[in-house]
Amino acid sequence: MRKLLTILFLFPLLAYTQLTVKQVVQDEYRTWYVYSDGHVRGYSNNGGTYIKQWQEPAGHVWAMVKPGFNYMNVLDAIPGHAWASRTFNIDTKDSFWRVDTDTTGADFGDLIDITYYSTSTMALRSDSTAWYWGNDVYSFFYAGGNLATWVGQKMLPTQFSTVKLRKIVMGWARVVGLSSDGLTVYEWVSGSRTPNHTINLPRPATDIFVAQCDIWGYLMPDATGSQTMGYPYIAGTSTSIYGGGSANSVPASLKTLWGLTQPIKKFDIDWQAIQYIDSTGYLWGCGWNSFGEVGNGVEFVGRYTYQSGNFSYGWPLNNGENPSGVPAKIGDPLKHDWVDIYSTNWYGTTKQARDSKDSIWVWGRNKAGVNGFGWFANNWTPDNSDMDQYHYNAMDIIVPTMVTPISAKTQNYNGTPPSTTASHNGHFVGNAVTLVGTGLPLKVFATPHPAGNGVDTLCCQWASFSWTVKSGPSGSSFSNGAAQTTSVSVTQNGRYVFQIQFNDNHSGIDTAQVPLYVNRINRVGGGRVKWH
Repeated sequence: MRKLLTILFLFPLLAYTQLTVKQVVQDEYRTWYVYSDGHVRGYSNNGGTYIKQWQEPAGHVWAMVKPGFNYMNVLDAIPGHAWASRTFNIDTKDSFWRVDTDTTGADFGDLIDITYYSTSTMALRSDSTAWYWGNDVYSFFYAGGNLATWVGQKMLPTQFSTVKLRKIVMGWARVVGLSSDGLTVYEWVSGSRTPNHTINLPRPATDIFVAQCDIWGYLMPDATGSQTMGYPYIAGTSTSIYGGGSANSVPASLKTLWGLTQPIKKFDIDWQAIQYIDSTGYLWGCGWNSFGEVGNGVEFVGRYTYQSGNFSYGWPLNNGENPSGVPAKIGDPLKHDWVDIYSTNWYGTTKQARDSKDSIWVWGRNKAGVNGFGWFANNWTPDNSDMDQYHYNAMDIIVPTMVTPISAKTQNYNGTPPSTTASHNGHFVGNAVTLVGTGLPLKVFATPHPAGNGVDTLCCQWASFSWTVKSGPSGSSFSNGAAQTTSVSVTQNGRYVFQIQFNDNHSGIDTAQVPLYVNRINRVGGGRVKWH
């Protein structure tokens, strides 16, 4: 029986056709775009499938937009106040609220940068001081904060440190800061505002980074060459994300391990993957590749479990799964005009990037339509019962693919469910009979052609086979238990059930069985073989 998979796209919005995207605001459930006219537009997944513009509070223009956990932190241009949206409710002006005063009651403005992690926020003021507010999940000021459950004492903006900083970033269990002269890197761990590490550098660092996993570090130039781009120094225990070995507590150079010959001008690390743009404009990636977030054309998730009938897209997202090793070029190997990368280190498995023509490229998980193609709320299952935000992964983007976030279209798909059978040829040679497994893996076909994402046929090919004796007398043996067609030798009469397991190239599993009745062993002149 054929199933219908309907993917919803947007119809072209002609009024936006002259605009270009200058920044992508990437989140777990949403993607928003800062356009060349200064407005922010994006797809709503609150039951809507159309692009819409933020309704900024009257008289305010956004100078900076940063994603939070399904909300946005923004700075207005003048006088540098912080604004935040209510979680999962970014679509109207009423959803924004301004952080008016600090913990002393003074006006909280003059901000030049803002960042977040979990349910807490930090910002830098023009005097280079760092300020902290929200839920104190790090227990910097109040005991009892919990990064895993996002809870902590709620607090107004409070000065975090007297250290003068150029940049501050927040990640799992730690905050990393770069001094205003770039010569000192600070690491604060949960529970203490005294730096856990203070690293003095021989040359100013060009950037710092921290991830949702246990990774943090900085970029620093060599003694000669460009001083505006650098090479990565990294610390932490999650070493497989970058192809490393032993953990280290103080950042160590990756230049030799990665074989770097060009410094890095843009470095991005989120929960599962690392991407960077080198000085020549090439894009590189590595990491834990469950949903194609590395962009190397591979993904890992067990998205079809035919045996149990479970097509769920709920994946445990365990750290360390399917590491890709040291970085490799991703996307078109001849393309070298990459400008910027966008992601979130809060449970984000989608990356977007911009090239010199302001074209936007995307790869990774399409949860709730965040990859910007406009696909929403259609999860195809054999009985069409699971229609929710967890798209079943056929529409994940596993290599950088250009997306036009201001226009899209409707795309229909027909699906052919997987089918498998197994049989024997009914003829013994000696005490052996031939077993054959046949069947088709799942296929999803675009109608009409070509598909909106350029992929007309989705999933799967058989990758391997495995024969076993499900039941029957002992002593059976296969000539090749890993072949689709094999012979089985039996040494005793009786009833047997032989099973073949089909494995597809995306971790899908299906099985088929051959029942066999044997009554010929130790008989002279024949015998019989039949289905039972």
